Amino acid sequence: AQRRATTHGVRHARGVGDMTQLSMLRLVASEPIDCSAALPVAPSDLQRSTSATAIAFHPDQPLLAVGVGTHVAVYNLLNGAALGVLDLRSPVVEMAFATGSSMLVAVAQDWHVHGISMQPFVAHGIPMPAFRARTLVPKRARAAAPLSAVLIAPTASQQPLLFFCKYGGEVLRACHTSDATRVKEKETGNWGAKLKLDVAKPILGLAAHPHDSHVLLLWHADGTLRCYHAN
Repeated sequence: AQRRATTHGVRHARGVGDMTQLSMLRLVASEPIDCSAALPVAPSDLQRSTSATAIAFHPDQPLLAVGVGTHVAVYNLLNGAALGVLDLRSPVVEMAFATGSSMLVAVAQDWHVHGISMQPFVAHGIPMPAFRARTLVPKRARAAAPLSAVLIAPTASQQPLLFFCKYGGEVLRACHTSDATRVKEKETGNWGAKLKLDVAKPILGLAAHPHDSHVLLLWHADGTLRCYHAN
């Protein structure tokens, strides 16, 4: 009992020291970013209820993605410039960048999963703009209500694999994000490929390892955190 008490005291003392150091930190505001540029209306015409519904920082590039209404804008954090704006025609629910990739994954309220690429490409010998979106997963055929919350985890890769599920759902799904993935925008069907798990419990958290593309973490409603190796 004495050893346990001593150990607890050491941990407590370290915690106090850490808090003291944190209290000395100063937060310096950077230049603000005008996110109203994501909407095709004048700032004076914006409704008071207009707000960002999703944001995503790139893990290794100075990029910030902001979802406002049905629009997605990507900003350069070094100078605040907007690199591009796209209209997904459905409110944005969630977004995420993948480590080592320029692709932004955005999930909309109509259940479509979009891949937004910022790499320039050539089509039929003609250079095309870098900012473009394509459908990775079509609308869910049995979707009766708009999607309100979703968990997404792109793996660390140039062409990442995307794991995703409805928040609180028990089914984990996946899809490819490579350029070979071609889905018609108005197509409906299976909402990605179902993956079989060893338990059937609501999923409240989902994360892919920032460097190892084969490691996936799931947090379930019973409080357990499970680690999986994706082959």
